[in-house]
Amino acid sequence: MKILIVDDHDIVRERLKEILLDVSDNIVSAKLIYGKDVLKEVIKNNYDLVILDIATADGRGLNILKEIKNRRPELPVLVLGMYPEEQYAYWLIKAGASGYLAKEKVPEELMKAIQEISRGRKYVSPAISGKLP
Repeated sequence: MKILIVDDHDIVRERLKEILLDVSDNIVSAKLIYGKDVLKEVIKNNYDLVILDIATADGRGLNILKEIKNRRPELPVLVLGMYPEEQYAYWLIKAGASGYLAKEKVPEELMKAIQEISRGRKYVSPAISGKLP
């Protein structure tokens, strides 16, 4: 499984990479701060999953998600963010994300999310799954 981690915080990227080494040894951790760079990377390489921090430095996280899904609709994107799942999961999944995790949930739920998404399912935390519209 080839996974691209997009986050502008070095510590977060490296910790995610450590956690994911149990799943794959083919992980690309990229400090792609601008949306155009993320899109170029996704188009240039054949990833199986993108883990995307929704709060990008250029403020285009939601647009990046939509652009990825326009160019590579089959590519699963797991969105991470500092925002409460209750407020953002539904809207991000509706925008094309395969799942949403609040960063406070990582690493506990990260592996569960990746397993569900790799099976072609959507993922939200069990704590809110029954609360989504």
